[in-house]
Parts: sequence; structure tokens; C-alpha cells
Amino acid sequence: MGPVVRGLVTTYCVPRGVRPRAYVDMVSQLYHFEKRASRCSGASSKRATTAAFVVIYIRRFADETRHAGIYRAYLERLGDMAPINEGLRILLDVASGRALVPQQSRSSERHDEADAERQQNAQIEKLPCPLLRQISRLVAQDELGTRASARST
Repeated sequence: MGPVVRGLVTTYCVPRGVRPRAYVDMVSQLYHFEKRASRCSGASSKRATTAAFVVIYIRRFADETRHAGIYRAYLERLGDMAPINEGLRILLDVASGRALVPQQSRSSERHDEADAERQQNAQIEKLPCPLLRQISRLVAQDELGTRASARST
């Protein structure tokens, strides 16, 4: 069933008032995002020009790969997975082109991630599913660690 995260709650649900297919689609987009982020981080680690950036991208690759696996396991519990949304695919294609030169994209990456973190944290506690809420907290915690490592280089 995918990666096991020690201490992860087992209670999960489709939020009341949300169609199961719409919920699966939303969680699927999180999975597809993390999967693409993993691929981009792995590719960036191979193009990085300093050892510090290699370390950052390798850590990021490991985190994003783990996140994708956790979302996949959650989707397996829900019993379905939706294909990537075309708009998300286009957005990720454009964004991955920006990540080709890690040193040049660092400041805009930090801004994008900080904005995403603010939005994510504002929504986590509103999630009605205990398991998705816990997964979201774990992902947010990993992202903070990755950003802290990047800032120290």
C-alpha cells in the first residue's frame, strides 16, 4: 500500500457535502504535484553546480518522493485516482522549465514556497478528514526543513 508513516492515524473520510469523485480528484492533484516535484528535484540535483545545491535537491527529492507515496497510499484507501488535471500539468510544465538553473530560481522559489506554505497552513486545520489533515501537517513540516536547509547555504 505504499510508504508507512509511523504514528499516522488510520481514520479517513470523504468530507460531508463533497462528492467522492471530486475529493479523489483533489487528492490526486496533490499526488501528481508531489510526483512532478520529485522528478524536478532529482533532475535539478544532477544539474546543480555546487555541492550545497546537490544536497538540497537530493533532500528535496527524498521528501517529495515520500510525499507522493503517502498521497498515493491515501488514494489507495479511497479506492481511486484521477489523472492529472490539464491546467495543473501545464502549470507544472512551465514551472519545471524555471527550475533548470537552481541558483537563478532560488529567490522566486522561496517566494513561491512561502506563499504556498501560508495558504497550506491556513487550510490544514479546516480539513475534515483526520488522515489528510495529518498528512498535510507532515508535508508542511518537511517543506519547512527543506527551506531552512536552502537558506543556510
